[in-house]
Amino acid sequence: MAHRLVMITGSGPGAGKSTLANRLQGELEARGYAVRLWPEMALFEWESLAGLAERFRRCEYPSPDDLISVFKDVLGSTDSDATWIQDWSWIDLAEDLPWAVDDLGALGDFSQRAHAAAAYLQPLVLYLHTDISVALDRAVKQRGIRWLA
Repeated sequence: MAHRLVMITGSGPGAGKSTLANRLQGELEARGYAVRLWPEMALFEWESLAGLAERFRRCEYPSPDDLISVFKDVLGSTDSDATWIQDWSWIDLAEDLPWAVDDLGALGDFSQRAHAAAAYLQPLVLYLHTDISVALDRAVKQRGIRWLA
C-alpha cells in the first residue's frame, strides 16, 4: 500500500471520521495489510502522548515546534509495515491553538512541516464534507447532550 499514514478530517464532530477510519481499517486488514488505528482519544489515553495531553489539560498549549517534535517521535515508533489511520489530523489539533488563531501563516507553516516530517509515509488526508447541523445532531445522539455543553 502506497499511503502508510491516512488522516481523516471533516467539517465537524459527527461527520463520520471514526466510522470511516474503522471501516477502512477493516477493509485493509481483510486484504492482508497491517493497520494501526490512531483514534482521536489516543491523545489523552496513550502513554506515549501523556506529556502532550497534560499540557492541554493545564491550558499550557504546545508550540508548533513542540507538536512537530511529538509527531516525529510517534512516527518514529510506528511499525515499519503498518498503515496508520487517524480519525483526526494534526492540523485539526493545531488550528485552535493560540499561535494558529493569531497567525494563519503559522498554521500553514506547521502544516508544511508536518507533511515534510511524514513524507516518507506518503500521507493521505481525507476530508469529509457534511452539513454541520446534521453532523452535530449525529454527534449529540452518539455522545449525549452533555458532550455539547
